[in-house]
Amino acid sequence: MTKELAKNLGQEEWYQALVEECRAIIVETVFTSRIELIRGKWLLGDRLWQEKNKGITKLLTRVSVDLRISERECWRCYKFREEYRDFLNKSGEINIEVLPEGKNISWHKIANKYLPQPKEREKIELPEGKYRTLVVDPPWKTEKILREVRPNQVEMDYLLLTAEEIRDFRDKKGKAIPDLFNLNGCHVYLWTTHKHLPDALEILKAWGVKYQCVLTWIKNVGMTPFSWMYSTELVLFGRVGDLDLLKKGERLDFYGKVREHSRKPDEFYEL
Repeated sequence: MTKELAKNLGQEEWYQALVEECRAIIVETVFTSRIELIRGKWLLGDRLWQEKNKGITKLLTRVSVDLRISERECWRCYKFREEYRDFLNKSGEINIEVLPEGKNISWHKIANKYLPQPKEREKIELPEGKYRTLVVDPPWKTEKILREVRPNQVEMDYLLLTAEEIRDFRDKKGKAIPDLFNLNGCHVYLWTTHKHLPDALEILKAWGVKYQCVLTWIKNVGMTPFSWMYSTELVLFGRVGDLDLLKKGERLDFYGKVREHSRKPDEFYEL
């Protein structure tokens, strides 16, 4: 009886009109949410585009850290503003006609189908051979701390990598960091920041390195961004195989003066 009533209801003109109106509401709601997201991406790109004369590549690298979004996404927003400059007029009104696919468009389609894709980063080439001691100082995706020695420099001097990119890094020949380990015995030192300490531990594990301890560089200066003074930097020590230490009883902390950005102290290499 219920099925028969439902079938008959579907034949009523008023019910068919109701369904069509509800569908239109859903389509319009989905479109509105999509177009607002697209509008936000364009506005972000427009703000970045206004600073293009200040070196857009380095700017996108730095601002992606502070905004906590990917560098690729910043680049897409910038290119969206550049390619579709008439999407918003001076009054902030949307011109949907300039976008492909009309109301079926989405940010995902724009970013992956209608924008030029960024060039792949030029990869470095890792050294040949197998090593019994390896020091890895990754370009963690973090902010640069300005110091008096270089007060006018606001960008990093190199491209930054996420924890996943560091873990899975391969050079242009396809060689990975673990390919450098001497499997008969290798000591691995992995530099990290306090923020990325959990990531560094996971990376060692993924590389097949058995973590043993943390060495601490005690600096002559520090910074206080929130509460504690960050006056130390960390380097994880781990082993592949059973290679013994040449010297035993060395302290896990060492003092060294801060010099150029990212330069590690000579005292570390004397351990």
